[in-house]
Amino acid sequence: MSTATSLPHSLPEVLDYLVLGAGPGGLQVATYLEAAGARYVVLDRGLRPGSFFEKYPRHGRLISANKAIDRRRIGESHLRFDWHSLLSARPDRDLRFSSISHEYFPSPSALVTYLAKWSEHLALNIRLETDIVSIVKIGSGFLLTSALGEVFAARTLIVAAGMAAEYVAEIPGIQHATSYGTMSLDAKEFTGKTVLIIGKGNSAFETANHLVSTAQSIHLVSPTTLRLAWNTHFAGHLRALNASFIDTYLLKLGNAVLDARVLDIERRHQRLRVRLRYVKGGGEEQTLDYDKVICCTGFRFDASCFDEACLPHLSRGGRLPEQTPAWESVNVPGMFFAGTLTQDRDFQGASSAFIEGLRFNARALARFLLAGKSLERRPGQTYRGADAITRGMLRRLNANAGLWDQFGFLCDVYTRLRGDVIRRTEEVPVAHAHQTYGRIGCAYLLVSFEFGPPDPCGDAIRVDRPAQSDLEHAHMSPFAHPVVRLCQRGDVLEEFHLPENLESVWRDPTVHAAPLGGFLARALAAL
Repeated sequence: MSTATSLPHSLPEVLDYLVLGAGPGGLQVATYLEAAGARYVVLDRGLRPGSFFEKYPRHGRLISANKAIDRRRIGESHLRFDWHSLLSARPDRDLRFSSISHEYFPSPSALVTYLAKWSEHLALNIRLETDIVSIVKIGSGFLLTSALGEVFAARTLIVAAGMAAEYVAEIPGIQHATSYGTMSLDAKEFTGKTVLIIGKGNSAFETANHLVSTAQSIHLVSPTTLRLAWNTHFAGHLRALNASFIDTYLLKLGNAVLDARVLDIERRHQRLRVRLRYVKGGGEEQTLDYDKVICCTGFRFDASCFDEACLPHLSRGGRLPEQTPAWESVNVPGMFFAGTLTQDRDFQGASSAFIEGLRFNARALARFLLAGKSLERRPGQTYRGADAITRGMLRRLNANAGLWDQFGFLCDVYTRLRGDVIRRTEEVPVAHAHQTYGRIGCAYLLVSFEFGPPDPCGDAIRVDRPAQSDLEHAHMSPFAHPVVRLCQRGDVLEEFHLPENLESVWRDPTVHAAPLGGFLARALAAL
């Protein structure tokens, strides 16, 4: 590998950015690069943008919500309930997903159609059918080579290739199992069969629901206890859309959901013998025979095309590239990540695994890169005095979707610019804000949306919310509500919560504006 300190001048063109992957994350980053006039190209092996969704989910239903008809017209507030539309860098070039589908849980094909229409609508610079087989770090940039020998060069690489490879559990005999990606979609082929599904995520339950009317019995198994999205607030845990199978277990209809580890799988004639060890019950072991074993254990990042010298460190059991708070590789400078890969930073917390959240991450990343990797140089809003900040903050809380969808992860940062002028920088990862401003030593304000503590019995339906006027206990609001924190050197000095609101609107002069203004007046003295 070359040891040059800069990219060779003999290359056809050295771009500012190469974006690897034309899924939702890659297209969202490209939208802002295009609007800024940056020199970039998006590379993707597929025949069309979003080709992953031509195959997945296998049973033809997305679990992301599509609120097609919404009368909210305040800023981006309608995007809180529209989880598919990408963000336009220009309001006159907006294109809503509802122009394609009004289904609340739409089909993957509708998303593929939308992504293609988006890229055409904005004339994004995309090279399809370009299969990148080699990525090399050379000096201060990157060289990417396709299967056809084409070479692309750029100073910054943005990897938005997604988690496109299925994760295969390390179980002796796993080769006898059928993968989620290759299983037959003809439920009749499972008529009268006994089926074991390894995994308890949405793909596992989606598969179980598809087979429940034909299979004799279905067991779902994994060593971790089932996590329900309505309890955890993480949209990637089991959704109600896929949860009907639980009835067939709890009402003793011949199926089961097991907390157990699969020790091994062995073929015995036409059947598969599976040895399980239960997580509870003293670690009891049991051997069961099945006609089919299906592996639904999720997806992982495919790093096979990276040169060893620029192979990003992996986290989460090798499934995701490990990233800094600014979505940069922890070991490869100049390599950034977008799309579902950014969930490394809020793993099973906020919404980076979904278009709902990753679109805001991608916008924040593009703004950060275009500002020369500086938060201070990003566009911002300025205010003078507590009253002006209070009015502006409430307007922002009522109109914003990025902080709402990326609850507890993205925040607005308020810092003193000069004299009595306060500057707001929008949609910054909380950890990045602490890293940047905590190092400086000055005080700063962070504003985010967050959920309150869960019900002690784990029942999200049993709501015990404080009254709107009970500011003393506003931090106990179980659902999403605004939180303002005064911080210095990465530590929280004081925090203020506005109580949750049924309509998610905070503009009451007495209940919202006056208490918030009082807190800000005190906090500004510390900035």
